[in-house]
Amino acid sequence: MIRVTYINPIPDDPKHIEENFTGWKYTFDPSGALILTKGKEKTAFGPGFWVRITDNDAPEDGLTRV
Repeated sequence: MIRVTYINPIPDDPKHIEENFTGWKYTFDPSGALILTKGKEKTAFGPGFWVRITDNDAPEDGLTRV
């Protein structure tokens, strides 16, 4: 299971949002953006976002600025 938690970028509504990306693959592109892909679908965060990637299949998770 992959979950991405990030802060809502709307200035008047700074809340944490968690999205489930189970079944997606993730990588970081050369600019530092987090890229999630699943088949032909693609979602990008950043650069400039603070995100937490929780991947139950990875040895650890952590806070990453993208």
